[in-house]
Amino acid sequence: MEGSSDILIWTEQTISTWTKSGIKLQSGLSLDAVMHFEEQLNFQFPPDFKELCQKVNGFEDFDWNKYMFSLWSLESIPSSKYIFSMQRVANSFATKLICKTKNSYGNKNWR
Repeated sequence: MEGSSDILIWTEQTISTWTKSGIKLQSGLSLDAVMHFEEQLNFQFPPDFKELCQKVNGFEDFDWNKYMFSLWSLESIPSSKYIFSMQRVANSFATKLICKTKNSYGNKNWR
């Protein structure tokens, strides 16, 4: 697989950053377990995420970093209906933030 060394480097750096910031991480899953979740969700994870899941299966106790990012375990991912609902909420929230930022810079045509 081309770029696999880049994925490994990124994975180790990411884990190191989280660990240094005091985030407790759950143990990773086997590749078979990750693939099982792909089947359940009817979704194929990108290679870097698969690699990450094999090293870390989320933050413990839904912890988050200073940017309010939280990595959930694959077992805790809710049903697809909930995920899509949360995506709409997140997209709406992000869009409003972008609009507010653009408007604060004087761009009156941005919606």
